[in-house]
Amino acid sequence: MAVARFVFLAHPSEDAASGARHDDITWMLVSSNSRPLGRAVRWYPDMGECLAAVETLRAHADGLRVVMSVTNTGRNWQWRLELDGAPAAMASRLYIRQYECEYNMRRFLEALRIANIPSTVRMLHRG
Repeated sequence: MAVARFVFLAHPSEDAASGARHDDITWMLVSSNSRPLGRAVRWYPDMGECLAAVETLRAHADGLRVVMSVTNTGRNWQWRLELDGAPAAMASRLYIRQYECEYNMRRFLEALRIANIPSTVRMLHRG
């Protein structure tokens, strides 16, 4: 049986101060049919910090604050989850209708609790 899972994405980055190269990592939560449900609000400097953010989000799933907002001059809806007043996760896309936005936010919260955490990272390449 397929289940929701986290997908970890990396892209090459360079430290502005030292010039050292490294990979920034972020996460995305996808449904059992691989449709994106939500994503991180930021990139992390390493896999350890990214995994810690995922585990913190899961551990505090019941205490997340939902923020629904209208964008594009009232034409689209989006959701965001906050933990202790700081953005922690957001919708992967914009929604035309408020009920679609609410529905998909609830799917994200359901999947968050049961999603698999893989041991692989996908590398993103530009142009």
